[in-house]
Amino acid sequence: MDLQTVFPRSPFSLNDRIMHYGRTHGLISWAIEIPIVSRGLPVSMPTCIIFHSYSGITRGIAEKIEKACGGRLIEVVPRKAYNKLTVYLAGGRRAMKGEADPVDPERIDVAACDLLVIGTPVWAGNPTPVINGAIAGLANCEGKSAVLFATCGVQAGKTLEVMTRALETKGVVVKASIVFSRKEIGDEKNVQELVDAVKTAQAAGP
Repeated sequence: MDLQTVFPRSPFSLNDRIMHYGRTHGLISWAIEIPIVSRGLPVSMPTCIIFHSYSGITRGIAEKIEKACGGRLIEVVPRKAYNKLTVYLAGGRRAMKGEADPVDPERIDVAACDLLVIGTPVWAGNPTPVINGAIAGLANCEGKSAVLFATCGVQAGKTLEVMTRALETKGVVVKASIVFSRKEIGDEKNVQELVDAVKTAQAAGP
């Protein structure tokens, strides 16, 4: 059995998938080996698509953006995974408090990027602690532009406002932000609105 069978097709490199598999199965220490972006090397794409996805919905939208607009997909994951119980008991509570989880990659150097696209699910009316950790770990992001999106059941609450404030404190200018409710996620017109916002920001340049 070859490695592509064990680690099937994905927007991530084979090396990234091997490293993630090793960590989640306790085979590789988080502290010993971390992805290239965690080592502080620049992401070498003009558009950087950073996202957290618990159920796969936010990942699906991020992949559509990458397909339509290009860029580098970076999925941020918590070092301690959530399950169906802790996502509500611990994750929701931490989200309401604005707390940030330890995440991998812990540092994302975006010096070589012009545009950041950042997506998150909505937990208790707020961005997830995982995406809070990702924003906290952004390096060399001052002066960059960003487009934000959030996925939710019905309402996004303070999610985009909280993310915008956190990014502004790091010198990032938010150009557009879009919410997808459960009913809107499957509507390609809504996805196209986000794609158009990303393309407009790309055309505007840094």
